[in-house]
Amino acid sequence: MTKQILGRYGNNRGHWVGDGFPVRSLFSYNSLGGHVSPFLLLDYAGPQYFEPTTDRRGVGQHPHRGFETVTIVYDGEVEHRDSAGNGGVIGPGDVQWMTAAGGIIHEEYHSPAEDETDNVAAFSGGVCGVQHGDGVSAGGGYAAS
Repeated sequence: MTKQILGRYGNNRGHWVGDGFPVRSLFSYNSLGGHVSPFLLLDYAGPQYFEPTTDRRGVGQHPHRGFETVTIVYDGEVEHRDSAGNGGVIGPGDVQWMTAAGGIIHEEYHSPAEDETDNVAAFSGGVCGVQHGDGVSAGGGYAAS
């Protein structure tokens, strides 16, 4: 079997998701949908230094529907809560797979332990949207980047 390389893609321009996640969208369904299905997007949050704070840093409640979000943390910690009653903290090497199905509201913040210490070095991770088998897809919040 021969594999064909379609191209190399990157994005030097970034944007913020909330006030805690500076990301670069490496690809989106709009630009490469026919080639990367069932993936909808891939955002990368590279290393970023954050000063210690007692304020919550991240992205507040926002909706997702019709796809899976997969969050991988390389450095730092992320606290997650959703409208289905799930929540917790994921750290380096952890993966969170959230099924949005017919709809879910969730929020993600740097973990309080990370925000309040002097050694808040960085958060680094990636988020990938994966389309459900029924072909339904919609984005909002984090996935809209």
